[in-house]
Amino acid sequence: MPGIQRIILIADKVKDRVRLPAHLKISVYKEDDVLESAIRLVGQRGKRNLRALFFLPLEEVTRVNSFFKDFKKTEVAHVSVAFSGEMELPHNSPLLASILDLRGSAISELESRFLIDRAFRDMEQQKLDAGEETRKQITLVDTYHDLESLIDIGKSLTLEKDSDRLLRQILYLSKKIPGADAGSIYITEKDGRGGRRLRFKYSHTFSKELAYEEFTLPFDESSIAGHVALSGQVLNIADVYDLNEAAPVSFNRSFDQTHNYRTKSMLVVPMRNHLDQVIGVIQLINCK
Repeated sequence: MPGIQRIILIADKVKDRVRLPAHLKISVYKEDDVLESAIRLVGQRGKRNLRALFFLPLEEVTRVNSFFKDFKKTEVAHVSVAFSGEMELPHNSPLLASILDLRGSAISELESRFLIDRAFRDMEQQKLDAGEETRKQITLVDTYHDLESLIDIGKSLTLEKDSDRLLRQILYLSKKIPGADAGSIYITEKDGRGGRRLRFKYSHTFSKELAYEEFTLPFDESSIAGHVALSGQVLNIADVYDLNEAAPVSFNRSFDQTHNYRTKSMLVVPMRNHLDQVIGVIQLINCK
C-alpha cells in the first residue's frame, strides 16, 4: 500500500493572502479551480491515503465537501482554511466540521505553519478514529452472528441425542468469540420438587488445564448464570471484579483464588429451545 500523500491546494483567488513556510516538504498546488486538482489527484492515488488541506474562499467549501463526503476517512480526508469578507457561518452550519479556520485577513508564515501542522495532525486523528469505529462495528457484527449461532444451537438441544457432540459444537463456537479463553455450559433440569435448577455440565479453559466437576445452582438471581437463565437476556460484563453494588449480579472469586486464574470479562448467553424456552446458559470468559 502506498504511503500517505499530504497536499496543499490554494485557490488563485486567495493565493496572495497565504504566505507558506520556506522549505515546506508538502506538495503545493495553486489553481484557479482547486476542486478539479483534487479530483485529478484522488484519481491518480486510486482513492487511497490522501490528506488534503485547502485554502479557498468560503463560498467554494460546499463544492469541495460534496466531493469528499463519500470517501472513507481512513482513505481520503480533507480540511479547509476558508476566507470570507462579510459572509458569516451560523453556529449549526454543516460546514463547520470541515473548516479549520475562517479568515478575514491574510495568513502570515508563522500562522500558516501552525495551521498546516494542526490540519494534518487532525486528519491523521480522523483516520485513527474512523479506523477504530470500523473495527468496533466489525466486532459487533461478528459477535452478533456468533451469539445467533450459539442461540440456534441451543434451540437444537432437545433434538440432539448426542449431547457430548453438541457441547463440543458449542465450545467450538465459543472459540470464535474474539479472544474467549474459557467457556462453561449450564443446563436447566428439574430439581425434584417441581422447580428448576442449573447444572454445571461442561467447561474448558484454553490457557491452562483445569479440572472440573458437575454441580448444581439454584434457578434464581444468586449467581450470574442463574440471573441470565431467569431473565433470558444476554449479559456482557467488562470486568467482573469491578461490579458495583447497584449491579444485578455479583461474582464469586473463590474459583480464581483456588486455581490462580483471573476472570475479567464475561459474556453470558441464554440457550433456548425451538419453543423459545431457556434450557441452559453459555458463559464465555475473557473475551478480548
